[in-house]
Amino acid sequence: MVKKLLKKFLPEVDEFLGIEPFKEFVKKEPLERILTESPFYAYLKISEGCNYRCSYCTIPKIRGPLRSRPKEELFKEAETLLKKGIKEIILVAQDITSYGKDKGEKEGLLKLISKLSELPYKFRIRLLYLHPGNIEEKFIKEVLFNPKVVPYFDIPIQHAHPEILKKMRRPSNSEKIKELIAYIREINPFSAIRTTVMVGFPGEGEREFLYLYDFIKEVEFDHLGVFIFYPEEGTYAEKLFPKVSYKERLKRKREIMKLQREISKKRLKMRIKSEEEVLILGEDLRGRPFGIAKIQAPEIDGITYLLSNRDKKSLFPGDLVKVKIKKASFYDLWGEVI
Repeated sequence: MVKKLLKKFLPEVDEFLGIEPFKEFVKKEPLERILTESPFYAYLKISEGCNYRCSYCTIPKIRGPLRSRPKEELFKEAETLLKKGIKEIILVAQDITSYGKDKGEKEGLLKLISKLSELPYKFRIRLLYLHPGNIEEKFIKEVLFNPKVVPYFDIPIQHAHPEILKKMRRPSNSEKIKELIAYIREINPFSAIRTTVMVGFPGEGEREFLYLYDFIKEVEFDHLGVFIFYPEEGTYAEKLFPKVSYKERLKRKREIMKLQREISKKRLKMRIKSEEEVLILGEDLRGRPFGIAKIQAPEIDGITYLLSNRDKKSLFPGDLVKVKIKKASFYDLWGEVI
């Protein structure tokens, strides 16, 4: 029906393809692909769709239910990427912690990580989009003790106030989130923890907003992104009241970002004199080599600049090098190759 309407209004378009367009042409998803982001890191999508029903989200309607890709397929694609020179594989999905659940598998993500780690190449693995309701101590331990997995936890909490979280249909125990973060930092104080939050959700008054603000101030995330609530058509949240004005939503976003700016600077300064592994990506306009440390996800976090040193000529994009951190700003690091 939708395709017919689109063809009626846009007759000049040859074909309209869905979210898995390869199915129109081949039985299986092609494993060979052109690297468009970088020749040194690549995203590996491990599943499609989502079984959660967050009240503000349209992903289940658009993407459908959870469908985990076969492990063998993922291993082959990962090896293809590594043979091309990829040094960091980033596992992504709408929720990677649910990997395998649609097939009745327990601890599917941990099993996948374990097998990927056995591939005989020098590379590292990054995990993005960890649902807070699926993270347990065993998962944290196995991630932190796996030398190929970077100590980076991307846990989108969305909010902290229990009533707002209930309306969002998200895990509403913010104390558990605190405990998980404390546990991560107890094992590895230099782990990086990223989250995203949403401000201006219906019913978020000054009290609920301050609760979130104080939660962020107490926990001190290394990286944090802020979205303002948008009433997506057809979602449960679209019909919720009382609404927060657009002006107020923007104001709250600015307040959170101002707070996080100082927290990020403080957390990065704690890394001065520490050693970090940096994946070199290239040089800036001044000729300074730069890259991403284990605590920096590409495209969303800061970068690490390499200060001049006598070995500069032997540094090449794609190298994984040890760096001693000398300086930090609000979002970036500077260090010397060891």
